[in-house]
Amino acid sequence: MAIRGESTGTNQILLDARFHAAAVSADSKTKHLGEPVKKGMTLLKTKRNVAEDHAEGRMDGLAVLIRGDVDLDEGVEDLEIDVYKAAGKDRNSSLYKGIFRMKLAKLLKLRGVAETSEVRALLDRLKEKLPVLWKTHAPDLLVKCKTVDELEAASHAADATAGRFFGDEVVARKELVETLRKSEGALTVIYPGKRKRVRSYFRQTGRKGTKKKDGNGGTP
Repeated sequence: MAIRGESTGTNQILLDARFHAAAVSADSKTKHLGEPVKKGMTLLKTKRNVAEDHAEGRMDGLAVLIRGDVDLDEGVEDLEIDVYKAAGKDRNSSLYKGIFRMKLAKLLKLRGVAETSEVRALLDRLKEKLPVLWKTHAPDLLVKCKTVDELEAASHAADATAGRFFGDEVVARKELVETLRKSEGALTVIYPGKRKRVRSYFRQTGRKGTKKKDGNGGTP
């Protein structure tokens, strides 16, 4: 039979391995083949669980990062309203454009360091042109910028860590597939020429005796 490769999902490989381990363990001649498969299953489950935990941690970090981005956006929107008023409610004025060189909508589409860098530059211009508003808004916005920078760095680190642990899962999956292939080879030695029997130790993808149905629900 064709044993599924490591590109198959972990849960499917584990089902294949579980079936095989139970099948060979039920035969006195092949019982010894079950232990290596069970060890491979245990290792793969451990690696899978660790990888899933870190993948979930990535979601936590992403959620917090988005939260920080939204908080920063709201702070920038509050500042823009005050600058708009100080510029005589004219967004085409030299004062307004001298501070908000990038349109607000475009600025708010930025995320992470891209946004915090632009906000810091904006605050430098604000300090020069409207120092009173700078004193009002800068302390809070600078704290929010620092928070977003830290959250983004943590998110990138979590992505890298999750990637490494997923790589460990893939390696364990490959090793289990190799164990299944070695077991298949051993079975052909134990039962030479008995291909049907050898196949019976492995989980089949389709049910025995099933036929393809036509469009009307019948068999062609």
